[in-house]
Amino acid sequence: MTDKRDIIIRAIANELHISTEEVKNVTIVRSGEFYETRFMTDWMIYDCFVDDSTFEVTGIDSRPVTISRMLTGNLEKITAVS
Repeated sequence: MTDKRDIIIRAIANELHISTEEVKNVTIVRSGEFYETRFMTDWMIYDCFVDDSTFEVTGIDSRPVTISRMLTGNLEKITAVS
C-alpha cells in the first residue's frame, strides 16, 4: 500500500495545488473502486475520493479548521471510516 499511498497523496496534492509536505494525519480506506482519503493541512480538513485504477481525484469535500482549534492546538483527529 505504501506505493499506492504515495501515488494517492501526490494525486490529491497536485489536484489541490499544495505540497505533499502540507498533508497531515492521512487515513486511506478502500471503498469499492475508490480510495477515501481523509487528511488535514494547517488550515483545512479534507475528505477526497481517488479512483483505484486511474488514481484520478473524483471528489473533494473540505472545511476549514476552526479558529478555536488553531488557538488551542486541539486539532480534529481524523479517524478511519469502516
